[in-house]
Amino acid sequence: MPSDFHFRFATCLTLVLACAGLGYSEWDLVAGVTLVTVLVISLIIAAFVWDRRLTLGLKASNLFGAGIALATVMWVATEVSQREDGFAALLLQPGLLLPYVGPFLMVLIPAKLLRPKHLGDWWTMQGIGLAAIALGASMSETGPFAAILSVYMVSAMWSISLLYLRSAAGQIPPMPTKIAPPEPVLNAPERAFHVWPLARFLAGSLAFCSIVGIAAFLLVPRATAEKWSFGKARMETGFTLENSHDINKIGDLNINRDLALRIVATNADGTKKTDLDPDALWRGVSYSDYEDGKWVRRSFPTSPSATIRTGRLPLDAPPPDLGPGAYQLEFQPEENSPGTVVYSPVTWKIGGEIPVRSLGRTEQSPWLQLYDGSFAPESLNRRWYAYRQWVRPLQEPGLGEGFELSENMQFPRARSVLTAMRVPSIRTWAQERLRRFTREGKIPPAATANADTRTGFDVPPEHYESVARAFAEEFRNAAEFTYTLKLRRQDRRLDPIEDFLTYTKAGHCQWFASALCLALRSVGVPAQFVMGYKGQESLGDGSYSVRQENAHAWVEVLIPRTAPAGFPYEDPETARGGIIWHWLSLDPTPAGNATAANSDWFDTTNWQTAISSLVEFVLNYDAERRNSVAEAAPRRLLALAGMIAALGISAWVIRFLRRWISSRKRLSDSAISAVSLPWYQDLIRVLDRGGIRSEPGQTPKEFAEAAKTILEPEHPEVAAIPVFVTSKLYRVRFAGIGLTDEELAEVSSAIRELETRLSQKKV
Repeated sequence: MPSDFHFRFATCLTLVLACAGLGYSEWDLVAGVTLVTVLVISLIIAAFVWDRRLTLGLKASNLFGAGIALATVMWVATEVSQREDGFAALLLQPGLLLPYVGPFLMVLIPAKLLRPKHLGDWWTMQGIGLAAIALGASMSETGPFAAILSVYMVSAMWSISLLYLRSAAGQIPPMPTKIAPPEPVLNAPERAFHVWPLARFLAGSLAFCSIVGIAAFLLVPRATAEKWSFGKARMETGFTLENSHDINKIGDLNINRDLALRIVATNADGTKKTDLDPDALWRGVSYSDYEDGKWVRRSFPTSPSATIRTGRLPLDAPPPDLGPGAYQLEFQPEENSPGTVVYSPVTWKIGGEIPVRSLGRTEQSPWLQLYDGSFAPESLNRRWYAYRQWVRPLQEPGLGEGFELSENMQFPRARSVLTAMRVPSIRTWAQERLRRFTREGKIPPAATANADTRTGFDVPPEHYESVARAFAEEFRNAAEFTYTLKLRRQDRRLDPIEDFLTYTKAGHCQWFASALCLALRSVGVPAQFVMGYKGQESLGDGSYSVRQENAHAWVEVLIPRTAPAGFPYEDPETARGGIIWHWLSLDPTPAGNATAANSDWFDTTNWQTAISSLVEFVLNYDAERRNSVAEAAPRRLLALAGMIAALGISAWVIRFLRRWISSRKRLSDSAISAVSLPWYQDLIRVLDRGGIRSEPGQTPKEFAEAAKTILEPEHPEVAAIPVFVTSKLYRVRFAGIGLTDEELAEVSSAIRELETRLSQKKV
């Protein structure tokens, strides 16, 4: 039977894992839950170490539980009252209270663990632990929680098995009833407990359940309904056309593989274009105003220098003339697509037609040109939902078309919006980096020497581009910054980007883009935050798909360049300066899959990538993936059958070799020396004193027969004793049947009689 130590250890380990899983799932949802988790786990460990010394009486434990319930109710009321929506939200969403059940479940465990326990108490604690880990599973889908849940399942099966074994042996007090139960045998002698048979049973049960569960999982795709989040919004990769964007949110960002749109690329000659840039940017919306961790859309008066012809066009209207090398992109957004995007930067020809058009049944509707040099549809009416864009090769990656920005009217107002920045500490950080860039030769000395220090530290416009590229490279290549989907804050009193630059230095694309944008603004470089997609998946034959996992954020910087000859200025004052402006797209985010090629197999990044891939596949298993699995099933089943056959053959070969090696070892070693039973060793010692010894390679049975032959002439009355004792040896060693006390006494008596007769012979 399992010892009391094994039983208590397995139970406490299970309860600790349940509390740890629940605490991890609620760490960013319920204030103070981490402290409660640590306290409860400490009490569980203390109850295990000082078992009987920490036991409370029944009355004291009941008072302790009542105090816990009262404190929990008061704490929940305080927490709910501090919410912005207050108690009114509970009327619409009662599920908001569920996270607060977590700490209550956790503190119930030590309340039960510290009281005198009968069988019902042990089962109740297992039930509380199961409820805790189940509640945690409803609020967390991350790799670490999956690891905790897996270990909990194994530990729970172990502890429940031990609980059953001890209760069946009568070693745990039964539940009190009105009918007096039979007296439990609490002091029954404990038999030897063998772990491996139980471990094999648990492993077999777990393997069977896993096979059945995986088969059911592959046959049934995940539900399309939105998950009830219990007050905690599920954070997923994705892009939406919102008027504001909040980067204060923290937690684990889940991969969303929902399809956003399909794109068909066609060359000017009608052939399919199959070589789109794998890192292409698909621009959605820009944000110009930042405050308290939120980006907000705000327009300001800028527009291209030349009017682009617009107006409804027939469906068969020719494409705009963009010159040689131009190609067409046809966008087909999904039904649940959050908004429209265009290939960035948009290319057009001055004086030509709008290069983006919505498609209707009988006509095309050119898009409107926005203040920031981009384009947007006139409306999102369903009949205009599909659209086309014409693109020509860029002369310089990321550089948009040039346009006029009047120094007299538009530029001062535009600059005031695009350089607004209300986090002074970021300005200090950026100025320190500027000085270092100057020392390292990344920017010209004039960029800092000629900076305008009247209201801050504003670099001259002619150095906007070099400064912007230096900062983008700093974020993209510096070892101190790390890309991650686990969004954390160290000091929540700080602005999230200030905390990112100072402490965490790890985040995803939105944090990197926000940091670059604010850093540039702090030194007077006009910049805006942009959301859209990056990259696409080729489907062959010029078709591409963009998914929500491709959502990305980057920065557009307003930079001046010398105007080309013949540029059609509208403002004579601006024309005399000979300067036009461009939006320059800069991506400061490090590559998300950048890992060392020769890194150790247990490298942290590789380990996290493996877990993320597994979780992403499980959470986003939909009908499309099920069909792809079904198509590949025959090939994979054949490969699996081959692998199983190879493993079976390998196992048979290994087993055969082990048996052969064992048989050779038995032949080479003395069979008697391998036997360690005390009473059999007594027989060997007695025979040795009588001059009867085993020959090399003899088995115990062969040695017993030889000893009988030697003893029969002089001691026929004891000649059969070696054979009798050896038969008991074979029963114990090979049948696994131990000797009773009577049989041990009989064997000992026979060996003493043999020793007496052989001693008489010596005398």
